[in-house]
Amino acid sequence: EEKRVLANKNLADYLHHTDEFHVYKKDSTRFPIWASVTSLINENGKISGYILVHKDISERKKLEEQLLRFTEKLEIEVKEKTKEITDVFDRVSDAFFALDKKWFFTYANRKAEELFNFPIGHFINRKMQELFPESVNTPFYQAGLKALEKQEMQYMEVYSTKFLIWLEVHIYPSDNGLSIYLRNITERKKAETDLFLAHQRLTRHIDNTPLAIVEW
Repeated sequence: EEKRVLANKNLADYLHHTDEFHVYKKDSTRFPIWASVTSLINENGKISGYILVHKDISERKKLEEQLLRFTEKLEIEVKEKTKEITDVFDRVSDAFFALDKKWFFTYANRKAEELFNFPIGHFINRKMQELFPESVNTPFYQAGLKALEKQEMQYMEVYSTKFLIWLEVHIYPSDNGLSIYLRNITERKKAETDLFLAHQRLTRHIDNTPLAIVEW
């Protein structure tokens, strides 16, 4: 019920909502889905419909669970597992970095360095506020504080005005800090915008046509 209220609020206030939930196949197999809902606005400024995009994220969730288990053990097993863990994170297609409670970077994979065009090792022992001063007091920064305080995973989509890209962000807290996964979703956001505008144009033409329209 709480999720439903939040979804309705986001669709009314921001015209967009994303969430993850589980669904069932015909054979009763349960699997996770990522869902995106965008409100369609007619010429009178009213919501006339919705665009829904669903994506099977079973493989991603399995990988996230494996990575999260590795992250939780990172500090304890760092001396013996450094090479093994580094190899795992460097094979991940998403950017990943870890922060301690004071927001100092303790690890960043190659994808993170490539995403922000930083040289190898540029993150380590640098503070978030030093490398990304524009992030302070942003929704991303507040989500990190909330994750640490409530020890709950936070999800968001943010636009970086510095790097001109859309990012899908997953923030996982632990007793030692934060594990953060970033995915560049700029192309997907562009496709969603194009689809939204196409539906808007179609709705406008249908509403204004002098012809009678019957849909079967």
